[in-house]
Amino acid sequence: MSFSAKEMSFEERVSKVASLSRQFMAEEAFYRSKEFVESEVRSKFIDPFLECLKWDVKNEKKARPDKREVITEDRVVVEGWIKHPDYTLCYGGIKKIYIEAKRPSVNLKMEPAPALQVRRYAYTAKMPIAILTNFRELAIYDSRIKPDAKDSAATARIEYLTYDQYEEKFEELY
Repeated sequence: MSFSAKEMSFEERVSKVASLSRQFMAEEAFYRSKEFVESEVRSKFIDPFLECLKWDVKNEKKARPDKREVITEDRVVVEGWIKHPDYTLCYGGIKKIYIEAKRPSVNLKMEPAPALQVRRYAYTAKMPIAILTNFRELAIYDSRIKPDAKDSAATARIEYLTYDQYEEKFEELY
């Protein structure tokens, strides 16, 4: 189903998210298998989900590189190492939120490493919010709280949703 994110009404955005959720539910066993990799979850579910939330993932506005709303595989230096957050959401040319994507087989609610990863990215860049998602789950973190290797996945988490809640919580996310 092809669509242009910039032309969708709010109701169409909600409907598209509901459709993505139904699609995920219908084949959840496959999507949660090791065969379904991160790049596939990004293109099949996360990119369209972000577009429904009105982020210009495909740069349909033809913004110049320093003014894009969404940067994929951006660069951030964490503890001397160059890291690449999957998505950087920008507003007015200013980087606001890092999003780290994982494959749906990763348990974001319980596994601490993915949360620590995205929190480190955002904390280092002085961003207040960081998001971790595999589409099956979405976690929003307060990244003003300094990450520690001993933190649990729930540390600094301010919201946790599963894909079957996206339609109901769409207005909040939007």
